[in-house]
Amino acid sequence: MRKLVTVMTALAVLVAVPAMAKPQTAPLVAKLEGPASVRPGQTIAVKLVLSRTVVDKLPIVIDWQVPDGAKVVGRLPAVRIVDGRSKQLRQVVKLRLAAVPDRDLVATVQINGEAYGVSAKAAYRFGRPAPTLPDAAEGAPGVKVNGKVLGTGVPLK
Repeated sequence: MRKLVTVMTALAVLVAVPAMAKPQTAPLVAKLEGPASVRPGQTIAVKLVLSRTVVDKLPIVIDWQVPDGAKVVGRLPAVRIVDGRSKQLRQVVKLRLAAVPDRDLVATVQINGEAYGVSAKAAYRFGRPAPTLPDAAEGAPGVKVNGKVLGTGVPLK
């Protein structure tokens, strides 16, 4: 009887303690890394880093969008990769800059199988700051109800 009470107590503790949940990870993540700033006439190397959670032999297809003002030196890296062993893959593209591009270098990566498909997109901004959303509350008047200020309102258009 004592063993039964011990086992029941242990089970109650296990049920009461929530299981440690693993953080969710995207099945495919693409990242482009390059110099923090660039100038015309410069040749730069931009590295594409692919991380995947499912390692299989499905082909990885990469679509490169090179903006005006940048020219690929040599050849573009492989646009189709089959690798059944690596969780992380790297490619380097070298670019000669006639001018600092006003658009991003974009790599769109896709893995498609019979009943499975994922895609990821990465952008390199050539030193330009990341875009930000406008502050909707900027310049909006405070909201007052019954003489109390509830905070800044968000204008609706």
